[in-house]
Amino acid sequence: MRTGGGGARVAASGAKSGGCSLLALPAATVLDKKYYFSLPRDSRLKRRPKIMIRTVFFYIFLVIWTVVLANAVLLVALVAPQSGLMHKIGRFWSRSLLKVAGVKLQVSGLEHLQPGQSYIYAANHQSAFDIFALIAALPYPVNFLAKIELFAIPFFGLAIKKMGCLPVDRSNRQAAVHSLEQAAAAVREGNSLIIFPEGPAA
Repeated sequence: MRTGGGGARVAASGAKSGGCSLLALPAATVLDKKYYFSLPRDSRLKRRPKIMIRTVFFYIFLVIWTVVLANAVLLVALVAPQSGLMHKIGRFWSRSLLKVAGVKLQVSGLEHLQPGQSYIYAANHQSAFDIFALIAALPYPVNFLAKIELFAIPFFGLAIKKMGCLPVDRSNRQAAVHSLEQAAAAVREGNSLIIFPEGPAA
């Protein structure tokens, strides 16, 4: 893999306070995204009912929309698995969730990512919004190393498996090593991958 200079940034506003940084190899591309939510105390108290209503609506939308689009991915996997449409559905899913949650992304520097080049993106991981933002911001198909528990979720688990995501059993070191070997093989085949190096899997 070759390395080079250049950088990119992603900023997201409107979600819970937190942050995530991302390193892409081989282009040594760095994406940072930060979530800001800060209001004066009186303003927070006045807006609390609206925030609670929006939060409830978001989670209802998350469940329904995930089931709908997961089934769409499974259908595409049957009729046109190599079309790239599955990843487009995943990007649409992420952008829809961010919009409903009131999160706005600001992206710059993506010109350093080269079409046809495989990348390994290493990001820290503080909330599910990290995943939504990464899928929404990155312009090319990308898969995840994901905790094995996600693959047990009805519809969603099978959908991400069909998309090429790889399970990591964080309680079993030998199984985790095997997952990393599978990930390395996937990258050698030209696929890009997002990993979250922190935690037991590291």
